[in-house]
Amino acid sequence: LDSIVADTAGGVARVWDREFIERLAALDAVGQQTALARLASAFKTKLAKTELRKAINAATNTGGTVKRVRNAALPGIKVNNRQLRDYSDESVAALRLANSPPRLFARSGSMVSVGRNEQGRQVISTVDEAMLRGWLTRHADYYRTTPNGNECAVAPPKDVVEDILALAPAEWGFPVLEGLVESPTLRLDGTILDTPGYDEASGLFYAPDPDLSIPPIPKHPTPDGVRGALDFIDKAIGEFPFDDAASRANAVAAILTPLLKPTLNGPAPMALVDAP
Repeated sequence: LDSIVADTAGGVARVWDREFIERLAALDAVGQQTALARLASAFKTKLAKTELRKAINAATNTGGTVKRVRNAALPGIKVNNRQLRDYSDESVAALRLANSPPRLFARSGSMVSVGRNEQGRQVISTVDEAMLRGWLTRHADYYRTTPNGNECAVAPPKDVVEDILALAPAEWGFPVLEGLVESPTLRLDGTILDTPGYDEASGLFYAPDPDLSIPPIPKHPTPDGVRGALDFIDKAIGEFPFDDAASRANAVAAILTPLLKPTLNGPAPMALVDAP
């Protein structure tokens, strides 16, 4: 009995797993009553004690089995005879569990997702009710229990979708998305972000174009590499008639500033160029 009750440490949702109900059904009448009392003490109104009692009775009357409609690989979320806040919390937990690697984010007070558009490019989309319902049904199995303890599959309820979207973004527990970039960039500490996907340090999602081909970027450039980069910039500037060396240096700085902006914790310097 102690091991059965201890098995619910992960939350009240465990109580509604078929295997758990079958274990309760295998107890004698006194054991079942004691287990129910201890579970009720632990979970209080979250338990739906009457419904659980019916499920145990049904399992007992059918030789310890109940009809189950859930996929064992997904969290099961019971939606009848329970408070909305309880199965809404379980729905958010299911989304968090499935959000690895991250595809759902909080951005400017809204829930957003990153996915490919019809052209194969990754884009940021605001998650509306229809999209959230799709996420929920793919990452959790929703069901109702019947009076005899069996399960009936249902779609994610509309009130759950509305409740989740109405939560404060911090309650979703999703990563914060600052933006999406399609080429390597720098973090605030000067390190290079060149690994596709979400970068926790910067809050950026790096989504290179499928046709983009960039050679490996050394973390510690050699002197020859630095000179080669400057030569490349000089070729881009061409034969512009700068008034002096300082103006040419400012032109180079103006080209590099957008690339270095993520490392500047403040305003970027202004560039002035003189020409005859």
